[in-house]
Amino acid sequence: MGSLAAVEGIVEPARYRRALLTRYRSAASPRARTDRLTPTDGKTKLPIIRTQKRRINIREICYFMLRGFSAPRGIDLSGEHMDYTAEMPQSIALPPRYFWRRLAAFALDILIFQAAILIAVHYISKTFPEGSHFTDKVSMKCAEGVPDQLAKRIDAGWPLKTNELRSNQICEERQFGFGKQRYLKIIVEMEPWDYVTPTQVLTIPLDADDNPVNKAVPAYSDFLSGIVNTALIALACACFSANGRRTFGKAVFFLRVQSADGENPDFGTAFKREILKFSPNLVFSAAIFAISLFPPHPTQDFDALLGIFHSGYVPSNSRAIAPYALWTTAAIAWWLVPFMEWKGQTFYDRICACEVESA
Repeated sequence: MGSLAAVEGIVEPARYRRALLTRYRSAASPRARTDRLTPTDGKTKLPIIRTQKRRINIREICYFMLRGFSAPRGIDLSGEHMDYTAEMPQSIALPPRYFWRRLAAFALDILIFQAAILIAVHYISKTFPEGSHFTDKVSMKCAEGVPDQLAKRIDAGWPLKTNELRSNQICEERQFGFGKQRYLKIIVEMEPWDYVTPTQVLTIPLDADDNPVNKAVPAYSDFLSGIVNTALIALACACFSANGRRTFGKAVFFLRVQSADGENPDFGTAFKREILKFSPNLVFSAAIFAISLFPPHPTQDFDALLGIFHSGYVPSNSRAIAPYALWTTAAIAWWLVPFMEWKGQTFYDRICACEVESA
């Protein structure tokens, strides 16, 4: 009888019983390796037939017999042993990280493109006449002296000690596209006047009548300048990375961006990849704007605020440190974690189905 390699096939009951009987007799022979185990209840288990390739239990055979006489996996109905070998899983080799080469190429690209953007903005601003909207970029100019009424309020609310010197200034900040905002800046220095002795600085917005108001001044200009700068760098990198081209950094360090299928990414895919790559910078700009929506000082009463500063209050630097801390956290999670637990791609490469290969 030929060997039937029926793994899940339906066979005749009589033929199946003959195959089981033959298999059982061969297992009961002295040459067969059988184990009879006795459980705690005193009953004897059915023998376990051990072959070179698979361990088969008689209960398993009976189970498949009752299920419709479907042959169990690895059984030859002729009573002879089937040659059944399980396929072993094979590990897939991941592409190299190229961490240091990618880091050096990234730094070189940022240096070149950022310098090009700053030079372009400088020369474009020179072509516009003085006083135009383009030249009204973010800048603050301060002038010594305040109105007499405001100076009296400052002297009454924040009297100076014998070793202190105060400077009252009116500052004007221009924001590109958003007009200008006036501030009162009070600087109190203590002797000795050096870089070690702490200096108290109070900066508070002024309304149209030069009255101090502790209100939030949204940093629209900082937010837009950060977004535009990031978008321009991403656009430049995408132009040099699309359709088989390379940026300066990748060309120097012999790297190339390709799609997962081996093709060159088009401009849309390259731009999407660069925007996702620089997303920590976008988070940084958004954090600066979100913090500017809250008042910078603990009270809105100007006279009470002067008393707080007179008692030695120094504003916390948390408003300035928080965006950088958030950017550092986002950069580590987005840029470095994929290289620590390498799975063949960074997060933004996986989203865009791209890979960085050696050229």
